[in-house]
Amino acid sequence: QIQRAWIYPTQGTMKRLSGEVTLRFEISKEGNLLDLRLINTSGIDVLDINAIKAVKNAAPYYPFPKTISKKKLSILATFVYSAN
Repeated sequence: QIQRAWIYPTQGTMKRLSGEVTLRFEISKEGNLLDLRLINTSGIDVLDINAIKAVKNAAPYYPFPKTISKKKLSILATFVYSAN
């Protein structure tokens, strides 16, 4: 779901920006986004904001399968932007 919502920003293309953004987010068993935090910045605001928007815009997520008994999952994700 996030991959469909994650689009390289137009500003990044024009300026050939690259970097890595690491986010930690939590999803409830119903698929709701509970928390979202920037862990490591790329140092470039437009890339950081774009990664955050992708996680937010992909919500709500699919509910957990019945085989997962946890009430929420914490996910650590790194978004890699390459100007190539």
